[in-house]
Formats: sequence, C-alpha cells, structure tokens
Amino acid sequence: MLIKKLCPAVQKNTGTISEELLETDELEERSTIAVKASGIDKNGVFAARPIKRGEVVIKWCPKTLKDSEIAKVPASEKHYVCRSGKKHFLMQPPERFVNHSCEPNTRVENCCDVAIKDIAKGEEITSDYAGCGSENFKCNCGSKNCRGIVN
Repeated sequence: MLIKKLCPAVQKNTGTISEELLETDELEERSTIAVKASGIDKNGVFAARPIKRGEVVIKWCPKTLKDSEIAKVPASEKHYVCRSGKKHFLMQPPERFVNHSCEPNTRVENCCDVAIKDIAKGEEITSDYAGCGSENFKCNCGSKNCRGIVN
C-alpha cells in the first residue's frame, strides 16, 4: 500500500524550513531504513538495503511548534526539538532517531538526510549535528575523529 505524507519544505538558499508542504512516499522510505537499538544512543536508524552516495535516505516531516507549545514538550521529547531560524520543530520518527557522528554518512539537504558515501545494509545512518542549533551534548559516536562534545 502506498502511503503519502505531507512534509515541510526547506528553502534552498537559507536552509530554513518553510510552511509549504511536500508530498513524500513513506512506503519507499520504509524499505530503505529500519529503526532499532543503537550503540550510539538508545535507538538508531539503519540501512535496510545498500544505499548509494547521493541517495535521499530520509525525508523529514517535523511538527512545527508554536511558541506556546515549546514549554509543553515533555522532558523525554526535548532532545527531538530543533530550531531553524526563529521556528522550532519536533522531529518525528524515523528522522528523530538519526544519531550524531563526527564521521557521518549523511548530510542534511532540503529537509532530507542524503548519503554522502555508499552505505552498506545494516550500517547505522548518522549525521553531524554540529551547528544545527541544538544544545551542546556529549558525543557517543565512538569514531576515531570524535570531537567529544557536539555544539
């Protein structure tokens, strides 16, 4: 069954998330990735098949938060809140489970995680959170070039 969902678009020049909605194919995404236990943080996103460099791995569909909603986000969900410009978003599954790595295999482009190298089936999908507007936190990526702190 083909499932469509509407996702915010990202303005190409500024990288900010816009109110425009894009349609995305959820079925295709589910055949590409799986969420399961991770050695980096509780859960992670893993390749369910080989993924080629340049391929879109995940199309984000974050929930836009009004200023009045930010303070009401439960403590267990605060880690999944990100800022883009003056707006705040609550990341949704599966994108909320993409863990940080100092040696990532994806980068963020137009509200998507895009492979920056070939990714093997079973490999964890990671992104570099540095400079994304989240609070500083201890890095658990375990890569040989780990910076120790993500800021």
